Amino acid sequence: MIINGFKVEKYNIHSIPEKEKYWICPLCSSLRKHNTEKCMTVHWESGSGKCHHCGEVVQLHEWSKKQTTKEYKIPTWNNSTELSDAVVKWFEARKIDQFILRLLKINSGETDMPGKDGWVKMNTIQFPYFRCGEIVNIKYRGAKKEFKMFKDGELIPYNLDNVANREIVYWVEGEPDVLAVMSCGIHNVTSTPNGFPLPRPDGMPNVNLEFLDNAIDFFKDTQKFILAFDNDEPGLNGRSEFIRRFGAHKCYTVDLRDCKDSNEFLIKYGSEELKKTLEDYKEIPLSNVSTYTDHKDQVRDFFLHGMPKGLTTGIMAALDNCFSANLSHIILVTGIPSHGKSEVVDAMCCGYALNYDYKIAFASVENKPDAMHLQKLTRKLHGITPHKQTDFNKAFETVEQFTNDHFYFIDIEIKYDLETVLKKTEELIFRKGIKVLVIDPYNKVRISGEIPSITGNKTNDYTSHYLNLLNEFGYKFNVLILLVAHPIKIGKDTAGKRIVPDFYDVKGGGEFYDMCHHGLVVYKDDILNCILIRTLKVKFLHLGTNNTDTWWQYNVNNGRYSQIEDPNKEAPKPIWDNSNWVLQYDKNRKVEVIESDELWYNKESDEEIPF
Repeated sequence: MIINGFKVEKYNIHSIPEKEKYWICPLCSSLRKHNTEKCMTVHWESGSGKCHHCGEVVQLHEWSKKQTTKEYKIPTWNNSTELSDAVVKWFEARKIDQFILRLLKINSGETDMPGKDGWVKMNTIQFPYFRCGEIVNIKYRGAKKEFKMFKDGELIPYNLDNVANREIVYWVEGEPDVLAVMSCGIHNVTSTPNGFPLPRPDGMPNVNLEFLDNAIDFFKDTQKFILAFDNDEPGLNGRSEFIRRFGAHKCYTVDLRDCKDSNEFLIKYGSEELKKTLEDYKEIPLSNVSTYTDHKDQVRDFFLHGMPKGLTTGIMAALDNCFSANLSHIILVTGIPSHGKSEVVDAMCCGYALNYDYKIAFASVENKPDAMHLQKLTRKLHGITPHKQTDFNKAFETVEQFTNDHFYFIDIEIKYDLETVLKKTEELIFRKGIKVLVIDPYNKVRISGEIPSITGNKTNDYTSHYLNLLNEFGYKFNVLILLVAHPIKIGKDTAGKRIVPDFYDVKGGGEFYDMCHHGLVVYKDDILNCILIRTLKVKFLHLGTNNTDTWWQYNVNNGRYSQIEDPNKEAPKPIWDNSNWVLQYDKNRKVEVIESDELWYNKESDEEIPF
């Protein structure tokens, strides 16, 4: 069955008599004294109901979820360990003996590799990647540090089978480091498939742990993650992201002294000393307590170069010029109903996904069904709304895959509550590396249970407790939270036009201004036929400016916002953008991946392999 273009998996899940316009609310009626009152209006044409008692939107049907999964190719593998004497001796010079090479089935042979003058056939060392004994991918290394993974192969951690469901797992940054650790008798060690890239030009870390997504179940029983990544800026950034994703209580660090990585340590100090160092791992330093020494380098950088700008959308330049935020912050977005709050939040999230490769979790009660929300996000990214079957081309499929990889929807069958949403988000952080959480709207994702009384004002106490929970969650997991909240009923000016709401107009108490780091208001000016986005609050001066207005027109064809100058001075003349954003940003990411190859090994101390 299809309703409004969306496929229904299960029809009428609450068994409401057909054609009834009013019915008992399945969410709140059982908890009320008058439990047979028909308090919900039933909208069969849209597949939803609205309860006039609890205010919740009820889905009448279970909607089919279309899953777009990647299709990976599997390399052909010659199950042998054919290595020349010269290559074996080269490994031996790195203190790695032939037993370890055979154990991990390392091979060599001719392969087409990328070079300075294009693709050339050359001798390579081949590191096979296995999962449950089956070949998944191969890393190829040329004589002069040329690298590639098997084309269209799945990225997974190296030596995965040796760490599956182990209580203690060691993490390093490259295959030779895995060999080095195994050479000292520790076999429960794995590595990233492609190291950690350099930071972005704006100084933001550039860590992508997507390779963990399809292997996360291998670590569900792990109690200790021992992080022995490279002693450089990319390695430290990678360590920080691992700690955020797995939790500081499970992560431990290793002091590699004056060495860049485990293989260099093995060569310099020997296997016994490496084993001793790896087993002398330390807990993550005490949180919530720091001294000047902990931040000295950052403080000096602030003096020399100023405070860095925060996260920007990259697709709404005028807003980026006056507003940015940091991970762990709360951005409150308010505005009169139907003025476009959710659309602006969606646009910001598309920007964070494109600009930083962030993954976003939506607890968006009013954006159901998910298929409806997905089509809004997809057309923003694609730039053109498909109208016929031939529009579903490869470019559109690229957008579909991007959407599938970056946006996750929290669906709670009975009733949304904040505790359940945060628990599910914590699970998504572990499994998918979520960096942004959207709660839309605030009043539909409620706190369950009793609220501690502090001021005696129930509204303020509720809001304060709610925002405290969000703040604690944001700082603990280093996620950005976008919170959508409605204002109270807004009056009109002398000309009969709605007044632009401010922070103190947000329904739910005056705590929002005090406790949220940032605030934006979205306002639709029907007379000028354009959208106002105003910064109500920016927590720190280096992140933007307060009370700054930017003006936009909304493109109904693709859901994007185009900047216009002050609409009071001249007729708005927006420049519409219908380009495919995913393909544009893909090019940038590919450049970063190529550049990141330089980080996999220490080029200065690494001699050419004598094939």
